[in-house]
Amino acid sequence: MICEILLAIESEEERSTVENIYLEYFPKMKRLCYNILKHPEDAEDAAMNAIARIADNAEKFLGKDCNETASLVVIYTRNAAISFYNRKKRTAVHTSYDESDELGEIRADESQDVERIVINNETVAILRQALRQLSDEQRDAIMLKYYYGYRYSEMTEILCADESTIRMRVFRAKNKLRELLGDEVYERMQF
Repeated sequence: MICEILLAIESEEERSTVENIYLEYFPKMKRLCYNILKHPEDAEDAAMNAIARIADNAEKFLGKDCNETASLVVIYTRNAAISFYNRKKRTAVHTSYDESDELGEIRADESQDVERIVINNETVAILRQALRQLSDEQRDAIMLKYYYGYRYSEMTEILCADESTIRMRVFRAKNKLRELLGDEVYERMQF
């Protein structure tokens, strides 16, 4: 199946990116799917569905560092497994996810002053803590929209939800973040 997916990708750079993701992350993707589905064959099918979705959106993975790629792979995989589960059982599922590596610390740039770097790193730490308090659905929506820059129309396929549902998740997540962060910190986020 992976050969079919790779052959369907026209760009050599995108094909190479998807192949690298498959080689590096597929065992982890299967484990994540297994944690949700509790069935090895279903987990493998769901992980392959995630790879197919990643291949369809391969241009979004070009030029990403390994932390960003890993975060996106987790989002795609978790949502593929949940979709698989929902199709199979027609019930909701709840999963847990640690996004400790989702946001990186801001690196020191010689053109910035130290005080600004410290404030930015503290802001990132506060935001990371607030994101952990959101539901998985809200966190995925916020991360895809504001951290990765996806449009709502693109998010519908990844999150397997209607655009209106995704907009509502983002709206509710932003309100929850405003409540958790306070107005001053929330305004620095530029949501």
